[in-house]
Amino acid sequence: MLSPELHSTISPLIQAALAPVFLLTAIGATLAVVDTRQNRIVDRIRVIEAQMTAHNLSTTEGMEELDFYLARTRRIGWAAMCCTLSGISVALVVVLLFIDVQTAVSLAPLIEIIFSAAVLFYAAAMSIYLHDVLEVNRGMRYVTSRKTNSADRSGS
Repeated sequence: MLSPELHSTISPLIQAALAPVFLLTAIGATLAVVDTRQNRIVDRIRVIEAQMTAHNLSTTEGMEELDFYLARTRRIGWAAMCCTLSGISVALVVVLLFIDVQTAVSLAPLIEIIFSAAVLFYAAAMSIYLHDVLEVNRGMRYVTSRKTNSADRSGS
């Protein structure tokens, strides 16, 4: 059983550490989504490259599609990096909370800065992810309009 002094010190500390841990859970889930998206993009790049190699093609259309997916891998890579930095920052906040209680030095200003950075990294990751979603939607409209236009020309 904890002594009353230790209980009064540890209990609020654990409560304070729980909020960042919940954020860490959200960051982990987001990172899993971003990683899955990255893997699907890489798989699509491999298919395009195999098709181009099999048919000995370097068509403009194939190269445009390849460039589109390569740009997406860069974007998603940045989102993954921001998510990871956010997670590392949150973990550091939890560690600093425990160190703050055990030392006479107040780490509150440092904790506030690092937690703010964690939230900013997470916001950046989500913004980059949103940008990728919007680019995919724009790309799908482009592909759909090209197919409709070529069908109209071949049907005339």
